[in-house]
Amino acid sequence: MKQIDAIIRAEKEVDYRQRDKQLFSFYTLTLIAQENASRNLKKMLAIGLCLFSICVAFLISPITQITSDIIAYLSAIDTDAILTMTLISYAATAIIMALFKSRTTIFR
Repeated sequence: MKQIDAIIRAEKEVDYRQRDKQLFSFYTLTLIAQENASRNLKKMLAIGLCLFSICVAFLISPITQITSDIIAYLSAIDTDAILTMTLISYAATAIIMALFKSRTTIFR
């Protein structure tokens, strides 16, 4: 404890002079601006998180209905329908790939 008191006493005796007051004030104002920006960012992130949570809550309720409808539809599908959907999906993929391949040659 005596060492701390000695350090405090020694620091009180030292006379510090600020040579460039404009630089010191600029530095101080910069620190204040950074603190304000940090506070504003935290506030905006909290508001954004709340809005995101509300949007997700509104979107989840219809999704459960949609997924139950999809599951009910898929459970009623037979083998012929699966083969038809497979053929359609492969045909659509081939058409899209052909369009993209022809589009890249157009822009070269």
